[in-house]
Amino acid sequence: DAFTSHAIRFIEEASEKKAPFFLYLAYTAPHWPLHALPGDIDKYLGKYMTGWDSLRLQRLEKMKSLGILPAGVDLSPPDHRVPPWSEVPEEEKEMWDRRMAVYSAMIDRMDQGIGKILETLEKQGREKNTFIVFLADNGGCHEPIKNRGAYLPTDGITGFPGSFDSYEYPWANASNTPFRLFKHWVHEGGIASPFIAWYPGFIPAGSISHSPAHIIDLMPTFVELSGAAYPESFSGKSILPMEGESLVHALKGQRWTRTSTLFWEHMGNRAVREGDWKLVSEYDNSMKKFRPWELYDIAENRTETNDLSDKHPEIVSAMIRSYDTWAGRAGVIPKNELDSIRAARR
Repeated sequence: DAFTSHAIRFIEEASEKKAPFFLYLAYTAPHWPLHALPGDIDKYLGKYMTGWDSLRLQRLEKMKSLGILPAGVDLSPPDHRVPPWSEVPEEEKEMWDRRMAVYSAMIDRMDQGIGKILETLEKQGREKNTFIVFLADNGGCHEPIKNRGAYLPTDGITGFPGSFDSYEYPWANASNTPFRLFKHWVHEGGIASPFIAWYPGFIPAGSISHSPAHIIDLMPTFVELSGAAYPESFSGKSILPMEGESLVHALKGQRWTRTSTLFWEHMGNRAVREGDWKLVSEYDNSMKKFRPWELYDIAENRTETNDLSDKHPEIVSAMIRSYDTWAGRAGVIPKNELDSIRAARR
């Protein structure tokens, strides 16, 4: 609510000055701890008693019906850390239902806030001349907080003061339907993000693009839409050039194909996306080493369940070389080297 109030004030001040504005609104919801208002929580209590297995199936079919996922996409197997709902003790099911209910309530409250912001734009007469992008910064977060006292000792009811909970592996697995893994990894469950763009009269209503895009594409898109020129320096200091590609053609509903390769590295987890090919590798924190590279044809296997690395060693080798070149340019320090340095310091 505080983020929403400040955002509205910012828009009103810009309107008074008759000035264009850029608003970066970074809600912390629905991050843990799971806290929400009682009235919002009450809307969802009991709705998740059917469990996470059922919810994954429902969400997969809903996304297919909306065209968000192609009809042929299969559901990845449940994460190995998630028990079947039928095996969860009955006395724990209400606790799990409450966690997802509070998570939903947080999203509900955020959605209410975004609605108020849109109403403010309408009052200011700016709604048809404002480009709005909504996205999450990563896939669902599996991190098990569970009142463990990781940050402070707590024993309160989830959602209220005195509690400090997360929704953990089970509900994060449902949030990431139909993908594998979670935030932290660079498999699709970690990096595939909800992305909605809105610009009346420019973006065709209800259109869906399946072209692979990345957050680095937002700056080139903003620059092109605004007619701005991206600077080479500021206050005498050089600025790194933009890395992404403008999404304007994709937003217009026109055919758009990415020409550049995409790369990721997060805490040792690595990936390369080139056309429909995706090369990805996990980092094993317990063994302090990289796991083997996996290769997927994302057009045919978005859920990354059919590793083709053995069948296409030449593609794997070429993409590894591409990654190494990028990692060197970007200053990536291999995670196993960092771990060795930290161990030596201790």
